[in-house]
Amino acid sequence: MVLILGSINYSKGECLEAARIYLYIVNRDTDDAGSYYKIAVCYSNLGMLDYAINFLILSVNAGYVDFGGIENDKAFSSLRKNPGTKDRFRELLAYGDNYGVTKFYRVTKLEKCLLFLPPDYDPDKEYPLIIGLHGKGSNPWLFSDLWRYIKEEGVIYAVPQSPYNYLARGGTLTQQYSWSIISRERSLWEVADPLLAEYFLNIATGICEEYAVSKKILFGFSQGAGFGYAGAIRYHEVFDGLICFGGRLPDPEEYPWFLSSDDLEANNDLKVFIAHGTSDQAIGVSEARGSNRTLKQNGYTTRLEIFEGGHYVPGDVLRQGIRWILERE
Repeated sequence: MVLILGSINYSKGECLEAARIYLYIVNRDTDDAGSYYKIAVCYSNLGMLDYAINFLILSVNAGYVDFGGIENDKAFSSLRKNPGTKDRFRELLAYGDNYGVTKFYRVTKLEKCLLFLPPDYDPDKEYPLIIGLHGKGSNPWLFSDLWRYIKEEGVIYAVPQSPYNYLARGGTLTQQYSWSIISRERSLWEVADPLLAEYFLNIATGICEEYAVSKKILFGFSQGAGFGYAGAIRYHEVFDGLICFGGRLPDPEEYPWFLSSDDLEANNDLKVFIAHGTSDQAIGVSEARGSNRTLKQNGYTTRLEIFEGGHYVPGDVLRQGIRWILERE
């Protein structure tokens, strides 16, 4: 929650308050490279350049090695020009030569997926499959806690791990991951994002080869909801339903490689349950209403559930979504 508050203030340009929150985080986790970096950005935007360069160096010492991003970050334009910081800034970039140039290449690898079977599982019976996509900065172990709310629903629950390590731990020592590649390069997003839809398809296919599955539902929270929209709509012939909490529908005009207008218009035989908290500070509830409106305009069968609360998944609302898609209500 502290990390979310920092991100909110950071995105609003409220740099002094954001810096205060990120300082709270690094005081409790001195290895949080991402938070050091954001403190440096905040101080640079505030004109506190000595603080900015010091925290930028701390971020590199803690493991932040995106030197191309540092060099091109507009927030550090003053550090590049100021007589008191420009030499230290150049030295920091020169230190990046020790790490070489970062490149990305497509590889085939195996990822973890936690699987939960109903308490009274019978291999001769079919069960609905729920594939749960955690939010950015989370992991399968944390997201699997939702199993306790749905284990009596007679479903199989699969929780895959997203492929990219996420540095900004926000004061926790648990492993954190992201569905989106950690890069500022749009060209990398265009390659990496569609691969995740294939990943979800492979998970569903693999589980169906081993277990008897009736319906397949993709369920995502926060960042996982955005990827859930893209995966389920693109592979609507595979997935029977979609459940999205605290997320937003990707904009086909802004992210056409992620979810195209053709995908959105053609694949409207998908049932979509959208849930969002009234006091969600990470992603505003208006995003849920807008996503619901867009899907309805394109002919989707949807249900919008607005609950009192913030950026999380209430167990009772998740059960509602599962029962609605499975027509158990």
